[in-house]
Amino acid sequence: MLPLLALLLGCAGTAAYDAHLENTADMRWVYNTAWGSAPHKYVTTKTGLRFRVLGWHGEDVPAEDIENGDRVVVLYKMFRRTHGDATTGVDWASRVHVYSQADMDNALVVTIGSGSVVAGVDEAIRILIRLGTPGIRGRFLLPSSIAFGASGAGGMDIPAHSEIEYFLEVVKRTKYSEL
Repeated sequence: MLPLLALLLGCAGTAAYDAHLENTADMRWVYNTAWGSAPHKYVTTKTGLRFRVLGWHGEDVPAEDIENGDRVVVLYKMFRRTHGDATTGVDWASRVHVYSQADMDNALVVTIGSGSVVAGVDEAIRILIRLGTPGIRGRFLLPSSIAFGASGAGGMDIPAHSEIEYFLEVVKRTKYSEL
């Protein structure tokens, strides 16, 4: 009886926000075991953002100029972390899929520095651009302080103080122009 109750409660929690159900066929690289148990391969920034870039081996890459106002097209999958340290494995049971814009028909266009996305996503996009785009992909673990904070995001079933996990791919970038 207890396992059945646990199963029912688990399903109820993930169905609260079903506008964009997870499609594992989109962005298949997200489910790559290469993310595996490698906490030493994650970098932590001053803001607490932890990240790992897929396919990047640490070579020195010249930083590109990034300006507020640059427009970037990204594909992403967003998960709410329920427990554990995401850098120690690929335990998909510890994640709740929240939202995706994972195909070109639904790509997200972000204006850097505009406040249109949470601070952690803006920072993540800047990191990917510095490492060389388009096509670079990364996994980003946002502490609540640079995600949805103390207020959470009730409409997306994100409680206050939740760690958010993003898988991002920069598809295209357009430099800011004052035309």
